Amino acid sequence: MDIVPKRYLEEHQRDRRKMMHFRLQQVGMGVLLLVLLWMPQQANGYVLGLALQAMIAVVGAIGLNFVVGFSGQVSIGQAAYMAIGAYSTAVLMGKFGLPFLVALPLAGVITAGASALVGWPTLRLRGFYLAMATFAVHFVVIMVISRWDFVGAQTGVAVDRPSFASGDVSFYYLTFAIMALLVHMAFNIEHSFVGRAWGAIRDRDLAAAAAGISLARFKLWANVWSGFYVGIAGGLSAAFLSYITPENFPFFLTIQYLGMLLVGGLGTTLGGIFGALFITLVPEAVRFLPALFGAGDAISPTLLADGQMILFGVIIVGTLLYAPKGLFGLWEDIKLYFRTWPFSY
Repeated sequence: MDIVPKRYLEEHQRDRRKMMHFRLQQVGMGVLLLVLLWMPQQANGYVLGLALQAMIAVVGAIGLNFVVGFSGQVSIGQAAYMAIGAYSTAVLMGKFGLPFLVALPLAGVITAGASALVGWPTLRLRGFYLAMATFAVHFVVIMVISRWDFVGAQTGVAVDRPSFASGDVSFYYLTFAIMALLVHMAFNIEHSFVGRAWGAIRDRDLAAAAAGISLARFKLWANVWSGFYVGIAGGLSAAFLSYITPENFPFFLTIQYLGMLLVGGLGTTLGGIFGALFITLVPEAVRFLPALFGAGDAISPTLLADGQMILFGVIIVGTLLYAPKGLFGLWEDIKLYFRTWPFSY
């Protein structure tokens, strides 16, 4: 049984395209695309590495958003699933000799299976109980990885980049292409029947069930899609780092990704993108502030790291207090203002 008639969905999507795809936005997206394609040719290694981290964070944040933002479930096992994706990529390449472009999607499938395996027995849980279940998953996965010699245990394992993308610039373009494909898929999922079913479950699960939506099936699909995206992010992270250990996937990594969703905006693909870019790039600006005021040598690296943590906390609290819809909500307000200017209310 459909939530709404198919004719209504088609009319709604057509009207939405008319409102969203105006010429200025298309020009802006074109300019942004050209900048992203041109930037690696001029950037140094630090900027290029930061850009790679941001793109990987975009993929991981979108994956977590499927569960937390779209379907309204609680998950704090993001770091564990990224570890599964990273180690799966490393094992498939190192132990079985698969090429990177084959090992990466397979790692996503393996992580999706692990997410479904965890999600199935916890479908009836919600709130604090679901959070504790996913919290336990993190430590179980990290403990298994740390003690399993097949995947390197505490020593870790090396991950080779594909031969055609061994350099930072070529790997940037490969990561950018993968990210663009997954972002396009995420937008399609968001506006599909599955995405609307997730929204109905998130907002009123009892009403959604009365409308004929299978809560168990669609919650499980959210876990599957989330696991796939997070597994891909983990595999890209492994190739970016070139060598991974369990210490690369601390619990704080989960907190960072949850912060990305809070800052960017829950329940929207664009919000996940905004939040990933903001949380990845803005704290790095703290490193350059002392140099701007002539105090670069007087501040220790430990103090700078503490400053980044403080900034992270201030951003989260400020977003919850003054921008509960996140950066996506601010972006929508700005677009609405210019769309109706000079008759804006």
